[in-house]
Amino acid sequence: SIGGDLDVTTAGAITQTGVLSVAGNAIFDTGGSSAITLTQSNSLNVFDVDSTGDAVQVTDADGLDLAAMSVNSLVVMTGGALTQSGSLNVGTTSAFTTGNSDLTLTDAGNVFTGGVTFNGFSTGNISIVDTTALELQDDLDVTNLTVTAAGITQAAGANGLGITGVATFDAGSNAITLGNAANEFGTSLLLTTTGSNNATIVDASDLSLGASSIGGDLDVTTAGAITQT
Repeated sequence: SIGGDLDVTTAGAITQTGVLSVAGNAIFDTGGSSAITLTQSNSLNVFDVDSTGDAVQVTDADGLDLAAMSVNSLVVMTGGALTQSGSLNVGTTSAFTTGNSDLTLTDAGNVFTGGVTFNGFSTGNISIVDTTALELQDDLDVTNLTVTAAGITQAAGANGLGITGVATFDAGSNAITLGNAANEFGTSLLLTTTGSNNATIVDASDLSLGASSIGGDLDVTTAGAITQT
């Protein structure tokens, strides 16, 4: 149990055999391209990885703030809200689980190169920014979803996106393609593209379109009524 900061530097992998409680910043440096595996029911305030290229897994029983880091892969499980205070650069896959608490990863410098998976958000909210293209997983259930990325698509699958609240997608100078026939876009759908980029949407029931700006074509297919707010 550390009342201030914990700063750990190694020349190899970092693991744990007991729970960590750190009131300040928890800072880890393996020298690069190793593994940081801290998957017990920890209580960390700010989690910081100073080395580059690590495979990182971290679990926190409460909320957690992620400092700037550049890692190979990132798996984060929390029992509370997940936020960030610096840009995240992930070379391969990222996975986030918050136990239905909110995820807010909206730093303008984020780079999620590989797939991003969200688990356990059916009554939580997700806000994420990616400077690269982002493919949303199949079978993603969430209350409110806000995505800003350099292109927004979704993985093939039988379940689509299940959004019960407001869905907001901003692809900038890129396209939005969310064409799964099982999608449910909740109470309102807001879309933004610039240039000549298109937005393609499919919804399994009624759809309410919020204020949107599409640089190219807007193609909307539903199995019910289409309205606007």
